[in-house]
Amino acid sequence: MLPKLVYSWGAHIHILAVHLDYNVSGNGTALGSAAPRVQFERETEWTAIEDVVFCRWIDPTTLLYMTQSQRVFVFETQFAQETEISTAPPARIVGRAWVTLTTGTEAEPSYAAAMCVHRRRLFAHCGSALYVGRLLMWAERLELLATQGQLVDAIALATGFYQARTGQIVVGLPRVQRAGDAGQLRRQALVGGRLADLMRRALQSTLTVDRTPRATDAEVRALATVCVQACLALSDLQILFNDVFESFASEPYRLAFLETVEPFILSGAITRVPAQMLNALVDVFGSMLSHVQRLGAVLYALDLQHGEFDIDRVLGCCRKLRLWRTFARVWLDLGDPIAPVASIIAAAAQENELLDQEQLDDEAPGAVILDYLDMVMRGRSYPDGQLLKPQARAEAYSARVAQLVFPPATDDAKSTFHTLRALLAIDTERLLETLGHILNDPFTSYINLIVKPSSPQTSRDSGRALRRASQVKSLVQVVVDALHALTMAAHSHPEQNILAPRQIGLLASFALILYATRFPLVYLTDATVSEWSDVLLTLNDTSTRVERENAFELLFKLNPPPVYADYIDRVRCAGFFRVLEHIYYTLGQFEDALRTFLDHPDFAQRRAVFAEIQDLGAASRPHVTESVCRFVVSNAAELVEIDANAFVETIETVEALDHSSVVDALNDHPQLQFSYMRALLDPAPELHTPSDERLPPNIGLPDEQHIVVYP
Repeated sequence: MLPKLVYSWGAHIHILAVHLDYNVSGNGTALGSAAPRVQFERETEWTAIEDVVFCRWIDPTTLLYMTQSQRVFVFETQFAQETEISTAPPARIVGRAWVTLTTGTEAEPSYAAAMCVHRRRLFAHCGSALYVGRLLMWAERLELLATQGQLVDAIALATGFYQARTGQIVVGLPRVQRAGDAGQLRRQALVGGRLADLMRRALQSTLTVDRTPRATDAEVRALATVCVQACLALSDLQILFNDVFESFASEPYRLAFLETVEPFILSGAITRVPAQMLNALVDVFGSMLSHVQRLGAVLYALDLQHGEFDIDRVLGCCRKLRLWRTFARVWLDLGDPIAPVASIIAAAAQENELLDQEQLDDEAPGAVILDYLDMVMRGRSYPDGQLLKPQARAEAYSARVAQLVFPPATDDAKSTFHTLRALLAIDTERLLETLGHILNDPFTSYINLIVKPSSPQTSRDSGRALRRASQVKSLVQVVVDALHALTMAAHSHPEQNILAPRQIGLLASFALILYATRFPLVYLTDATVSEWSDVLLTLNDTSTRVERENAFELLFKLNPPPVYADYIDRVRCAGFFRVLEHIYYTLGQFEDALRTFLDHPDFAQRRAVFAEIQDLGAASRPHVTESVCRFVVSNAAELVEIDANAFVETIETVEALDHSSVVDALNDHPQLQFSYMRALLDPAPELHTPSDERLPPNIGLPDEQHIVVYP
């Protein structure tokens, strides 16, 4: 290492490396008797907080300097890091005054003769006393804190020494330049044992039963925090789970320790705990109402492995405290995706809850079970939604849950589909929405189930013209078959109360639309079409009329009936006017097709008749035009009641229609005839301002005070 020269100028410290330049020949011998030339190379510059009045080397890399206000610092040149010495001399250091010869004024005192550094000791002249200070080694600093009873500070400082994160100069420990280098390994070997010993001393002296007075809650939590941090720094959780936990296991300190460990678990720093510590978490947090949700979060964050914890205690606590998300997650981690379904469904049935999107409890069993099905059947873990690995495990879990919810049909549909019926009782709409989300996931295309018919009834043709002889079905096929069997059984046996009418309508519509969109080229048999039609047309439930009409329309388009006329009366009674319109158009009965618009309960659909008249009137086929003219004349009164202005516009648009025929058709309805004539002669009367004599005088009063009525 080269010699170094240090000097200060004001608040600036300059450190120069000293080189001797010899004039040598090519073979390394000196030329003549010339003296070597001294060269200086700038190495480090540092700016102190104020003017520097004294600086001396402690060792080749550490510098001690004092500022004008006699604050003493230690500066490490290699890493440009300074640390102020906390223990100051008892009195001011006496410097030697200087007087300038030119001006006669007194300059800053010199401390060169008043201070000296020798073997890490500082000697200073303080008036009539001599001050001797010494820079403590790292172990001496720890021991001094421990002797003074500051064990928490000692553990925190030792942890900083171990991790090389103290932010201070540490005498006697190797410097760490990068993670994993030799300096770090030597430092950890030196500090690790001392840190563990400090923890044991602190635990014994702070948590002893005989201590008087007993440690305060703040002292206990501070000790627990530094112990957890130290164990994590040492990467030795056995100390935490054995010595530390056992010291805090007694009743006065257990809650403080568990609450201290909690954030480390939630942050992922601690992912696994021993059985006795987990039992303590379950017992203590589970017994406090304010800690129930916190217990659920802790159990969710932990990596619970089979055989490493008390399964019955954890699951029993989750069931008792309604921590259903954790309950489902634990069972799934144990490798059983079926076990939590029945328990959560039973809890939802007992509460008879109604799910509300705006007021949804995350732990409500109805919400949990639907989210659980959504994730597991899509090959994801619950509740984080991460893809399950490996792929075979994800497929196996999805298939097992699908077989539970959608089993093969039997003669006793009520008991066979008890799980599916229970899910429908929770929330039918959301269950179907969840099923749609599941089946739209690309993962479900890999799920195939081997279905073995369990009764002669299910071994017959299920309604598809194409059927695999091996009975291997995709998940979509299994869902459609189960919903079809349950719907038909509920509709055929209403006395058994298998499903409510609304549930039948929603399930039938969902299954048929799902079938039509996934298997558009697979035709249904006439018997199956008749079964679906009977459910959709005869079900007495107005709340599902729109859904049933959409499904029935798809059924007709994909599987046209041999005789359309056979369905006219049934479709009209069901109120499927859009389907009825399609039937009439297919049969060429255009007047009846237009009439379906007028019979529709929705005003927007009734008003759409004018656009339909214009489209048909633009056709070049004479019989179509004649049908339109007959419809307009025979239904002129109803058309005027719907929208007289739109009716007039339609008459003027269709060339085959004329106003005179409409006016004549309205002779028996003078008020409607007047409305039609006003719309014809004054197309937009609402845009015209009435005459002034019909308005009350505007005298600046509010509008509600204009109450003058003219005859």
